[in-house]
Amino acid sequence: MPDLRLIGFYLIPFCFLVKFVGIPLAHSIVNIVKLAGLKKQVAKFGKEIIPIEREANIKISFILIYAIFAILLIVIGIIVKNDLLYFGFCVFLPRISELILTRKFTKFNGIYENGIVFGSFLEWKDVFSWKKIDDNKISILMQNGLRFDLETKENTNPAIEYFTQKGIPEEIV
Repeated sequence: MPDLRLIGFYLIPFCFLVKFVGIPLAHSIVNIVKLAGLKKQVAKFGKEIIPIEREANIKISFILIYAIFAILLIVIGIIVKNDLLYFGFCVFLPRISELILTRKFTKFNGIYENGIVFGSFLEWKDVFSWKKIDDNKISILMQNGLRFDLETKENTNPAIEYFTQKGIPEEIV
């Protein structure tokens, strides 16, 4: 029978590497692939029905702060000769790629023939229901239970009509 301490000795660092290096790098790769396929994704949107405010929520300075901090971790790791600081970069890389991807999608915010674009593309099959918050805002409930609010301004009633036309039920409170 193997010694449990030996198993733990190898398993704990492996779990640490998977959680703090493997998973963040996988998320980074997925975000970079999505960024590379953005043109193909935009073609899937279809015709824009109702535009939504396209103000870039994510400032480029915020992304730069993340990138500068990640570069500082690498430089300090080189100077101190400590490999653990390279793992810090693996933590920041997915967040940086996610912020860039969301910033790119924000340029296309709106209600389209094939779904909703609000920081990312959400197909109609992923929308569970909607409810009107006030004259300027509609709350969308997704199939996975997450909820987000669309600021529709003066386009609230046309948006509600389009949701009804697409067969998306109104959420009864």
